Amino acid sequence: MSRPLPSPTPETRPFWDAARAGRLALPWCAACGRAHFYPRSFCPHCGGRVLRWHDASGRGTVYTFTVNHRAPHQ
Repeated sequence: MSRPLPSPTPETRPFWDAARAGRLALPWCAACGRAHFYPRSFCPHCGGRVLRWHDASGRGTVYTFTVNHRAPHQ
């Protein structure tokens, strides 16, 4: 069974390019200096519009996760 591939948008393309290279990149706001996820065109913390992408340090903590299952095609 094939899986659908994501369709990157201008806001998400840096994330998918980094993922393809085996890295986790996050957008950081130039105004408040905070990272956020999911990728979007503005900072959800302060509303800033100047975002820069940086690789995650790898020192984070996973608190939860989700596994999505798809029903088989009939």
